[in-house]
Amino acid sequence: MRTLRSLTPHLLVASVLGLPILLAQCSREVAVTSRSGGYVGRSSCAECHEQASKLCEGSHHDLAMQVVNAKTMLGDFNDAKLTHFGVTSRFETEGANGSERYFVLTEGLEKDKLERFEIAYIFGFYPLQQYLVAFPDGRYQVLPLCWDSRSKEQGGQRWFHLYQDERITPDDPLYWMGPQQNWNYMCAECHSTNLQRNYDKEKDRFETTWSEIDVSCETCHGPAGKHVAWAKADKEGDPRLSVDLSLNRDGFWKFDEDARTARFEPARKTRRQLESCAPCHSRRYDLVHTKKAGVAYDDQYHLSLLREGLYYPDGQILDEVYVYGSFLQSKMHAAQVTCSDCHDPHSLQVKAKGNALCSQCHKPDFYDNESHHHHKPATQGSACVDCHMPTKDYMVVDPRLDHSIRVPRPDLSLRLGTPNACNGCHKDKGPQWAQESVVKWYGTERSRKGHYGMALSAGQRGDVHADDALIRLAEDVSQPIIARATGASLLAGYPGPKRDATLAKLLNSQDPLLRRAAIDGLESALPQTRLRLLPPMLTDPILDVRLTAYLSLSQMTAEQVPGGKLPKKIAEKMTLVHADYMAFFENRADRADAWFGLANLHLSQGRLTEAERGFKKALERDSTFALARANLADLYRRTGREMDCDQLLREGLTTRADTAPLYHALGLSLIRRKDYKGAVQPLGEAARMRPDLPRFVYAYALALQETGAPDKAIQALEAARKRFPSHPQILIGLVSAHEALGNRSQALGLAQELVQLYPKNQSYRQQVQRLQAGK
Repeated sequence: MRTLRSLTPHLLVASVLGLPILLAQCSREVAVTSRSGGYVGRSSCAECHEQASKLCEGSHHDLAMQVVNAKTMLGDFNDAKLTHFGVTSRFETEGANGSERYFVLTEGLEKDKLERFEIAYIFGFYPLQQYLVAFPDGRYQVLPLCWDSRSKEQGGQRWFHLYQDERITPDDPLYWMGPQQNWNYMCAECHSTNLQRNYDKEKDRFETTWSEIDVSCETCHGPAGKHVAWAKADKEGDPRLSVDLSLNRDGFWKFDEDARTARFEPARKTRRQLESCAPCHSRRYDLVHTKKAGVAYDDQYHLSLLREGLYYPDGQILDEVYVYGSFLQSKMHAAQVTCSDCHDPHSLQVKAKGNALCSQCHKPDFYDNESHHHHKPATQGSACVDCHMPTKDYMVVDPRLDHSIRVPRPDLSLRLGTPNACNGCHKDKGPQWAQESVVKWYGTERSRKGHYGMALSAGQRGDVHADDALIRLAEDVSQPIIARATGASLLAGYPGPKRDATLAKLLNSQDPLLRRAAIDGLESALPQTRLRLLPPMLTDPILDVRLTAYLSLSQMTAEQVPGGKLPKKIAEKMTLVHADYMAFFENRADRADAWFGLANLHLSQGRLTEAERGFKKALERDSTFALARANLADLYRRTGREMDCDQLLREGLTTRADTAPLYHALGLSLIRRKDYKGAVQPLGEAARMRPDLPRFVYAYALALQETGAPDKAIQALEAARKRFPSHPQILIGLVSAHEALGNRSQALGLAQELVQLYPKNQSYRQQVQRLQAGK
């Protein structure tokens, strides 16, 4: 499965293709070490904290990134070879006795043409090791050729390609020399301490620095300069570290009488430790350039919700989401469990082996018992994690535990097509067998329980009746906040006063994730509603909320605002947040999606010249960015440059872009020029490639109808109706096509169905009246 890690602001993920890079001999260590900002380094900490420092040695944090030498290099560079889709790469060593240099001969800028690259740095160590190549503009790129550092018995000690089943060519968005595989932006911040990307957009180059090459003490505790100075001066009044990660020092996990699970007493009052780990263990994008340890997570990062494509509808891991979003769904999180309850914060190892880890808080005489898990002791299925934390493989050889820590729900597998732990082991059985086993062992109560996955799945499908379920989820304080927030954001597709009332309440929530999601949900609200509810959010204490409100209000056109411009008080607040937005843009200015977002902002505010420049900048950085190309083409349409629109779209069809939106846009351009026959082919391609987008099918059906083929239009629409039985565009298209064929009774029946589904829509009622009158 392809993994695109960068998340674009406001809904869109940019697929990225690399810029031409001049190949040249680069120094072996281009990045600069900087100890500015009060950072002193691990050696200073170890003088007093020797035990913590020793625990850290050899950990995943300690070996997150390393200099290149014979000791750190695990891969076989003794003329080893790897052939992947006809391209044979070779791994070579020059020098010996401490002066080794390592090279890989592999595909470079040109397809099938091999070039020689020196390894600049080593990334990670187990279960795989990756390698960085330096380029003259300060970029480091991550090779897709990885060393499997597991033992031979485990299938390791071999080279492998990250994209096992695909031929990734230089024009592909995921090619190793492109921005999507760029260390400076994609990886560096979570593998080194005090990482500063330092991108210069005028020179289009990086001057990236760090304090320490690995993840060291001050990554989590913050700069220790003042603390070390105090310790050496032997004075009173310890200023402590920048971030106090200690939890209630006198607190403990306590079992109440007859309780099977423990509770923490007294209740923890801080999330600081969890939020210290979260930035590097979550699917998110950053909002600021310089991160400060101890600052609230949502003030520096934008967390991805339980989005389709990232998570299964019930919240299980699908794409690479890095733990935090999963853990927020868990009962453990609700019970105030935090990372260090299970993991040693310095060695990162779990605190006990096997089920003993869970038995810290779950009485083993009940849970670690065959009567509970129904598997023979010491066999697969008897371990807590087998059923409650099933794994999924990422990066080919890296199994990751699902930290949502849930009970198996094969009943949801039957309803939603989601995986379950039972069938993860019993692959020869189906979910019905698993569900029958669960009912036999635990009764029907679990299956009768509702689950937020049902509401989220309905909202993601665009089910016409999903609004009530999403509203109930958004308001249900017993549900995980990240699930509630996802439900609130999906309410953007269900406008109405009841929806607006729910989201208005969430704007006053204590949790910033709910406030942000409520703003997203109000995207489709009436202009007067947004102008009434959103301005106060411009002064929210959390940056993520302020930026979301700013972008929502910025996208309102002059026609939507009374008098053509925002009231003075709102405009003044917008000006203040605009500075935050521009700082956010500058932080991401090397990314095509950042220019795309800025261009859309200009476009919504009528600054067409600036918008055009932004879209072009995005395409300079990523010629495969289909949405940027489609929006630029639409700008050309708006300014009367229809042939420029046509040329731009056809050029895009020759790239490795997601071509579905380009085919769709080209088809609409041809329709505007009355070339209905010419529009059928591109609109048909778009509908074929993206059957999950009803508007693509609808446009294709209209083109078919215009060219005298309403029967084919009905065929396409009926196929889409199986997937979207209540979608208004599909039903409207069917009404029109049946009427064109003279099937008035079928057209009337479908029109009446529309009225039943959308009783408040006056145009649907008028359509029924017209058909009944025989007009």
